[in-house]
Amino acid sequence: MVARFAAIVSFLFPLYLLGALAIAIPIALHLRRRPTRDRIEFSSTLFLDPADPPQRRSSRIEHWLLLALRCAALLLLAMLFCRPLWRGMGDRVQASGTIRIVLLDRSASMRQTGAWEAAVREVRQLASTAVSTGDRLAFAVFEREFDLLVPFAMTTEAGTAVDAALKGLGPSWSGTALDEALIQAAGLVEEQARSQRANQEIVLISDFQEGAARDRLQAFAWPGAVRLRTIPVVTNPKENASLQVVAAVEEDDEADRQGPRPEAIRLRVSRSAGSGDQTLTVRWKEAPESTLEIRLAPGASRVLAAPPRPSAEATELELVGDAEPFDNRAFVAPRRARTVRVLFAGETVDPANTEAPLFFLNSSLGATPNLRPEVTARRVGELSAPDWEKADVAVIAANLPDAAAQELRRFVDLGGLAVVLLPDAAAGAWLQSSGFAVSEANAKDYALLEGIDFEHPVFRPFATPGLRDFSKVRTWKHRRITIPETARALAKFDSGDPALIEWPSGKGRLLVWAMDWVPRDTQLPLSSKFVPLIYAILGEAGFRHSEPERCFVGEELPGTDSETTVTSPDGSTATAPFRTSSPGIYIVRKGGEERGIACNLPGNESRLEPIPDTAFASLGIAVEKVAGTDDSPSTGDAQRLQAAELEGHQKLWKWILFGLLVVLLVETWFANRPRLTPAVAR
Repeated sequence: MVARFAAIVSFLFPLYLLGALAIAIPIALHLRRRPTRDRIEFSSTLFLDPADPPQRRSSRIEHWLLLALRCAALLLLAMLFCRPLWRGMGDRVQASGTIRIVLLDRSASMRQTGAWEAAVREVRQLASTAVSTGDRLAFAVFEREFDLLVPFAMTTEAGTAVDAALKGLGPSWSGTALDEALIQAAGLVEEQARSQRANQEIVLISDFQEGAARDRLQAFAWPGAVRLRTIPVVTNPKENASLQVVAAVEEDDEADRQGPRPEAIRLRVSRSAGSGDQTLTVRWKEAPESTLEIRLAPGASRVLAAPPRPSAEATELELVGDAEPFDNRAFVAPRRARTVRVLFAGETVDPANTEAPLFFLNSSLGATPNLRPEVTARRVGELSAPDWEKADVAVIAANLPDAAAQELRRFVDLGGLAVVLLPDAAAGAWLQSSGFAVSEANAKDYALLEGIDFEHPVFRPFATPGLRDFSKVRTWKHRRITIPETARALAKFDSGDPALIEWPSGKGRLLVWAMDWVPRDTQLPLSSKFVPLIYAILGEAGFRHSEPERCFVGEELPGTDSETTVTSPDGSTATAPFRTSSPGIYIVRKGGEERGIACNLPGNESRLEPIPDTAFASLGIAVEKVAGTDDSPSTGDAQRLQAAELEGHQKLWKWILFGLLVVLLVETWFANRPRLTPAVAR
């Protein structure tokens, strides 16, 4: 009977059955003799000598039911930790071979010397030797994304499919999303195991470099029945150095705002652990004579300025002196300054007149590596239709005649940006037809800017705490403006009057200032905030003065839509959106505009040090690290995996926990039940 029970019921952790020996504790407590607690004094016994009750030769259990409940609670607690499973005929696991998925890493780090060739050999060997009856095999590859190339099939059929999938397959330039690949592979194996009881296994073939992403595995409950076998294809990685672009910005040159500012390309040169210092050379591929030498210690990393760019079209930097060449290139977008055409209309167009806003506008608009402003000045009475057609941004500093006002509204409705300055109340007469009312403000001393919307792109450059202070910008004269409901104030004076108003019209907008850009009205054109404010206004027109856009391989190109045409580094043309597939310069065209976007290798792919052996075990994954391709697990391992799978389906521990709670509730009630006290005769 006992043997038959053991064949039907077993435990995952039978050693916890030793905890059942704790039932000796309640038995000993129930056998312990306890003196009578209740003592009643009678007056008629005061003159009698006290005497101890007669000793019993043996203890006697008085509360059998209470003892049984306590012993049952301890037995159930021990069984709960043992995790029992019922091996009935209907629930017996019938293992029929192995469900195995071969997971091949094809990220950029697999381009290191010999890694990809070794990985392909391992895959072919697995596909050719795994021919045991009942086995099912699938083949998938991963880098930034997971791709199932061969779905589950009998190994005799899958072998040919795997061999065909390997033809033409090579490592990509993307990062290593190891966590996403393992999660998806585990899900596929579990789903396949529902229809066929078998051993479950993932064979991971990779270089196991430290830069592989593993964060998502920390929050993932790894299936207990799925075993992970790791086959490293690189056991002793070479010393590696990498080159990355940190930033490509212009230097701040206050001495010469009119001319182009020098460009500063910041690079990070890193080196893996090794022995001894190493001398490396950074140079432009288009001009090998423009070089920079750097000496790095093992494990060191330095950020430094790149050699001067030989020309605006130079885009590729290379690192010389490293043993692994796959990550020794870095790309920087070509410097192609966009021309922004600014139309200025005022009463005077003398650029040397320091009392006119045109002087301060010209002084603030210097050429940069990204923008090349061109200012065209016209008197308001001389404006013509071609002037508006050639303009990207308009600055109006006088009252407009009716014909010019109609041309301006048409310019704005088509998507243009107009900045309106009000040197006096009469300059805003043409705005009255749009719902504005302009009059002179009576300022006793000066007005200060407050209530600024730093979330708006015009004031966003000043959003940081150190730049938000406009208290030193005093305004001596300004206009009081009543605005329509469709407009909103981006900044106000301390009196509550609007200082800067945004009014959308059609596809464009107007920015109306309540003063003129001259020192007699305000200190703004003399302030250090004026230049970034002007460039922020140009950015609102689509001419942003910022660092060239960059991305990493595998990402979508920023700032593209369905109307954008992209030319890849290999010369092929496609429409956006699409994901980049190789490092290089992608030429983006939309309408008549053309710009280059630099796409580089993800920096983590250069970290070739191996993942620690305990990394997967710390995440709850049972790992077997092998150097070859052992075909199947041992008999003991298979039985343990089957038992764990069966227990996970049955979950008898939940019923045992429920029974334990019931027993404890009954024991608590029985031990504390009210007892009837016999009446005392008088």
